[in-house]
Amino acid sequence: MKRWILPALVLGGVGWLLLSDRGREVREKLSHQTENWQDNLLEFSCRVQQKLEAVQSGLEQFQQALRQDTAS
Repeated sequence: MKRWILPALVLGGVGWLLLSDRGREVREKLSHQTENWQDNLLEFSCRVQQKLEAVQSGLEQFQQALRQDTAS
């Protein structure tokens, strides 16, 4: 008997999400939040990439300066 409690609860929850009006509202809200999350993550990723490129450029300039100092 105990083995059927968890699957029954899961199926009930899935049925609630699929069939009820409130479940549809929850799905739409989660979908909207997920879309915004993905956009925000993409924007953050682009900003981090730009910062990493700037750091890389600075390190390359520093390396060139060190080479010039040791060559002279």
